[in-house]
Amino acid sequence: MTPVVVVGHGVAGMQTAIGLAESGRPVLLLHKGDWAASNTYLAQGGVAAALDPDDSAADHARDTLTVARGLADPEAVAVLTDEAEAATRALRAAGVFVEARAGRSHPGQEAGHSRPRVLRAPGGATGRAVARALRQAVAAHPAITVRSARVTRVGVVRGRVAGVFVSGDGQRPEWIPAAHVVLATGGFAGLWRTTTNPPTTAGDGLALAYDAGAVLADLEFVQFHPTALAVGETRPALLLSEALRGRGARLVDAEGRPAVADLPAGELTPRDELARAVGRHWITRGPIFLTLAHLDPRTVEEEFADLARAVAAYGRNLATDPLPVRPAAHFTMGGIVTDLEGRTTIPGLWAVGECAVVGVHGANRLASNSLLEGLVFGRRVAQAIAREAEAPPAAPPPAGPLLDAAWPEDLAAALDEHLGVVRTAAGLQDLLRRLRAAEPPDRPGPVTVVRLAAEAALARTESRGGHWRADYPDTDPRWRGHLCHQRDTPLWFCPSPEKGGLFDAVVRTRSRS
Repeated sequence: MTPVVVVGHGVAGMQTAIGLAESGRPVLLLHKGDWAASNTYLAQGGVAAALDPDDSAADHARDTLTVARGLADPEAVAVLTDEAEAATRALRAAGVFVEARAGRSHPGQEAGHSRPRVLRAPGGATGRAVARALRQAVAAHPAITVRSARVTRVGVVRGRVAGVFVSGDGQRPEWIPAAHVVLATGGFAGLWRTTTNPPTTAGDGLALAYDAGAVLADLEFVQFHPTALAVGETRPALLLSEALRGRGARLVDAEGRPAVADLPAGELTPRDELARAVGRHWITRGPIFLTLAHLDPRTVEEEFADLARAVAAYGRNLATDPLPVRPAAHFTMGGIVTDLEGRTTIPGLWAVGECAVVGVHGANRLASNSLLEGLVFGRRVAQAIAREAEAPPAAPPPAGPLLDAAWPEDLAAALDEHLGVVRTAAGLQDLLRRLRAAEPPDRPGPVTVVRLAAEAALARTESRGGHWRADYPDTDPRWRGHLCHQRDTPLWFCPSPEKGGLFDAVVRTRSRS
């Protein structure tokens, strides 16, 4: 039986690999190198799940839809929140999360949530704890083979995936046959100069899918985390977890006065609004600081021990010092369009996690729904592939143009300036000129992905969620829908469907064209 190729070693990739192996399918898990160089490993928040008797999946779904600013798919969101309990069960049983007495969860509060429901690991480094637990499960399963290799192209034969090309030891790419390829490569927020992401989150999966002919959508929607530590030029910037504000941390100015008291939920305002407020404060009033000095320092250091050590490496004290913060590129809502089981518009090509658009985030992601997305939809992708009949292997196609990896450093600064928290037509046009000049012909890569995002940001003449246009500051109901990209096809607008979700709407649109 030909192994299923899973590309990516974050929560989505590992959860998919584990589910496939448990179903009896052999798996080849490919990753680009360092296990710690993933957003899963760096995640400081937690996993949202309505486990408390006073909470419900319906309430979690309602919060998710509210924060998504009108673009999330209610059916996809219901899947996410309804299956949260089952998807987190193994991790909870393994002791990954903080537990209160009698074995009940001890959730935290985060922005956009109407009540505490965020599961966290002891010490605050939840992503690291989740990644370690999943990695142990991957290593223990004999059906999973792990290999470090960079995928340079997805091979498509007669309209169906036949395998992948990977970078080999010599000059020629190596061909790996596979009837199913799962992209779990993360987003592209690592391309900004000011980012919480490692540089490996460079949009590889989006470029591979675009090259293969799959449909992408929503690339203009980028979430900027409002509280990245603003000390030096460290990349990635240290993320000061939303859990801190959920625990009572405050945002203050240089004089110690409240800085966001005018926002409806103060420090727990959803990320899109709070990031704009923090960015505006830097421009109009000067630096803004996160402080926990009014809380018991011993409690802070116990609950957030890992983060306290990380802050100490910068010469600061998490419990007592005012910490300068600024917005940083954090999560990309856009990606490869999929159905609720991870199918893309190319048979045999699947996508899951941040690189996919399944409909759960819309224009703005609810805090701590990202790890949950990987857990829930990783299981669903594995279950769907396990039901598929084994396709006969196909002969490899010509290697053709391979994925381009180049990302000029000056473009990272240009993203901060023109595709940042606030955008304008003039800035986006200038950015597009630079991107088009730098983009290699017929070799999709990070420049291509960002060029598509900038084109969508220029086309969307409204402000919504993670896309804010200073020249179009209002949300326009006529733009309630999705901007879609497909290779050799002009950008097109797909209105949000009343039923069936974005994937079905895209398939219907393409079948009529």
